[in-house]
Amino acid sequence: MFKLHLEQADGSPLVVNWNPHTTALTYEDGRAVDLAPIGMAREPQAHCAVQRVHPDHNQLGKDRQLRMVRILFGLACNFSCGYCSQAVSRQSDDSIADTADTADVDTFVRRLPEWCHTPPEGDIRFEFWGGEPLVYWKKIKRMAEAIRAMWPNAHFWMPTNGSLLDRDKVEWLMKLGFSLSISHDGPGQSVRGPDPLDDPKVLEGIRYAVERLAPVGKIAFNSVLTLANHDPVAIRDFFLAKLNLPPGATAPQFVTEGMVMAHQAHDMLMSPLTEEDHRRVRRTIFDGIARPDMIPVAHVSYKLRGFFDVLRTAKTSDALGQRCGMDRVDNIALRLNGDVILCPNGAAPTQLLGSVHAFDNIRLQHSTHWSHREECRHCPVLHLCGGGCMMFGEDSGCHRVTCDNSFTFEIAYLALALYLLTNARLVRIEGERIRFPGITALDF
Repeated sequence: MFKLHLEQADGSPLVVNWNPHTTALTYEDGRAVDLAPIGMAREPQAHCAVQRVHPDHNQLGKDRQLRMVRILFGLACNFSCGYCSQAVSRQSDDSIADTADTADVDTFVRRLPEWCHTPPEGDIRFEFWGGEPLVYWKKIKRMAEAIRAMWPNAHFWMPTNGSLLDRDKVEWLMKLGFSLSISHDGPGQSVRGPDPLDDPKVLEGIRYAVERLAPVGKIAFNSVLTLANHDPVAIRDFFLAKLNLPPGATAPQFVTEGMVMAHQAHDMLMSPLTEEDHRRVRRTIFDGIARPDMIPVAHVSYKLRGFFDVLRTAKTSDALGQRCGMDRVDNIALRLNGDVILCPNGAAPTQLLGSVHAFDNIRLQHSTHWSHREECRHCPVLHLCGGGCMMFGEDSGCHRVTCDNSFTFEIAYLALALYLLTNARLVRIEGERIRFPGITALDF
């Protein structure tokens, strides 16, 4: 479906054919590209086709045997970041002022077994979302302690801007088994908002969190990439310099959710504006992640492992769900009052899918599986992107910018995967259609 032109170390050309739907990666003579250079061999497996959700003709429900529960405590936050996906919904959030009263938590916990039937020994993950979740500290403490008693082996995870961390909170988080993801854009943080690492007291709390959680692999810094801030090496080095960890200390993980998603006009201004911008960004990302000292970094190794597993197991596109996983029937996001929402990152009133107190009536509306978008069906990085955000409509200007941003980010990882497999560098992609009509070739 796509012809990938590569350049070998001696300057000679190499052509590889790639079909993201069959996951066939072959040379021009039909031979499969060997996975031995990455220590793998092909082991085709049977994969179940996913349900292809659509707002008009395939609105899925939810299953009471849940594997992930995302709890949105509210949208209150002590920061006002420049490109916040929740900003457009914050003014309509009726829980912002209610950050300390725990009556709603008690009701939530009491009724939780009515709709979540995952057994106590089951594999389940609970995520604690804000706003800034630590603004809801009293609620979160009460909720987490109650859930831990009900599901002793549950995985707990929380995003945070880190500004409210202190030793007491860190010790409690450690005791409860939380994993933390600190949202911070490294050298690009000034565009997003205040830099908590510039505050000595906050830095002390964050460093203590790293000291306690990094040795057990439960803390990461998560950065959003923009046109002005997309060098993965510079971002990693920024954190190492700011944290100034003692010799021998375990560093936190460094991850990225990719290029900025265009939820509003401001986000578009943070995005590459021209093809030359996109080309510069993807080359900078590739040059960074291709360094031997960057390949073990969390987000690089995770992306590569996922793509190589697709090749190893021959995971065809009919088994590919959405990247966020919220199209799965065993994943759910909800507010404390039981309202089921599509995604805690937006939480707009239009995202309401029903209520856990009328569980059988929940319907996954406002969502479009990637297979219903022609640009996704004609995309060489489909398995790396996972269809992007299923909330964006195909005719949305925000969708086009977000799609372009995601493509630029993911193509760098495809190039790295090809380099590790063939020791050749991607220079050009050709196909009958590359995402949008009229695009048949792309220079890397």
